[in-house]
Amino acid sequence: MDPKQAAMNALISVLQVKPRERLLVICDTSYKEIGEYFGSGAEALKMHADILELDDTSVRKELPIDIKEYLMKSEPDVYINILRGNSEETPFRISIVNIERGKKKRLGHCPGITKEMFTDGALALSSGDYSEMRELAERLSVTCTGASAVHLTSPSGTDLRFSVKGRAFFTDVVVDWESMKWMNLPVGEVMVGPVEDSMEGTFAVDGAVGGMPLFKEPLVLKVKAGKVTSVETAARGIKKKIEAALDTDEWSRNVGEFAMGINPKARHAQEFLETEKQHGTAHIAFGCNDDFPGGKNTSSNHMDFLLKLPKVVIKKGSKDITVLEDGTFCL
Repeated sequence: MDPKQAAMNALISVLQVKPRERLLVICDTSYKEIGEYFGSGAEALKMHADILELDDTSVRKELPIDIKEYLMKSEPDVYINILRGNSEETPFRISIVNIERGKKKRLGHCPGITKEMFTDGALALSSGDYSEMRELAERLSVTCTGASAVHLTSPSGTDLRFSVKGRAFFTDVVVDWESMKWMNLPVGEVMVGPVEDSMEGTFAVDGAVGGMPLFKEPLVLKVKAGKVTSVETAARGIKKKIEAALDTDEWSRNVGEFAMGINPKARHAQEFLETEKQHGTAHIAFGCNDDFPGGKNTSSNHMDFLLKLPKVVIKKGSKDITVLEDGTFCL
């Protein structure tokens, strides 16, 4: 698909833009070409578009004062963040998102987005593709509404149980005009914020880890009372980086998210931004979820871990309902 057309489709179908609205693209210098896909797409839709370039020549831990002041004063109708997706800069990205979501504007957040996502991957979607994905998201959300608990297993050895009592499932494929919840681009998840101290069991990660290169060595997380208690893998460099991220602050080891991927074009790619949207997969994140319905995890970090072939069973009243198994939704 032509990248400009893919960007226009996302602006229309996901962010629901209108002519004469204002778009602000916040873009790392090395990602400027991608930022311009959205800028030119917005202008073709008769919007006003500005691009704010950020220097990405060094690892960023904090938001520069001048950029923070600019964002505090900015009042676009829509924000799009085109930023690199390395794990070391997650707190930096979250600080930008926190300013933007405080303004209750539509926000598409794209850490690690690539050109290939527009041409062949999770953003290469037509209006019909988006419509079908919205339908699946609605059916899945309705099925999960009222669930009290989730049992997650996988052929790789995952066996986790956690509470979602009082927590609403929601999707990123449409704008929630009431909450104005920000979303990633590309979209393609149905998710929930688990009760932060409820997760128990073994998490045998077999897909990918957010902000990390793809690797083949087994990775096992032990979880007790909602918190990661150990990280087991022979990949020493990966282990060190994961443990550093999980030790960002006192909340960063606590569970923050459970999600199922529903994007039909998403590929198993280097960037977790796309990988986590693969249809029929599931992922769990530890860290920040205070912008999820009922979420109480205030960590400045958020780290995701993917399962390729999960089995998802929800408890709803006295019934156990299988909603996903072997890559297929059981609706």
